[in-house]
Amino acid sequence: MANAGHAYAARAVDTAQNVSDPAEVNMARLKVDTDKWIAGKLNAQYDVRQRESTITLKVEDLHAQAAALIAGAVGEEAIEGEWDSLEDD
Repeated sequence: MANAGHAYAARAVDTAQNVSDPAEVNMARLKVDTDKWIAGKLNAQYDVRQRESTITLKVEDLHAQAAALIAGAVGEEAIEGEWDSLEDD
């Protein structure tokens, strides 16, 4: 099946490159589109359709992550910071 996809893709390229008569451009375009579609069905490498992606972000999760990062940074500063002893008056 993958080799058949290669054959249809090669035929599409050949069709597109060998159009000599401007009157045949639309027919060649239809042939190329059809061969590209068949090639994509036979071999996923030639499947050029747009894929939809869905990303869901929750503000609460982002706030929780930010709070954890800030708490970690503040904790490190307190541990690594310098301090002076305080005297009672």
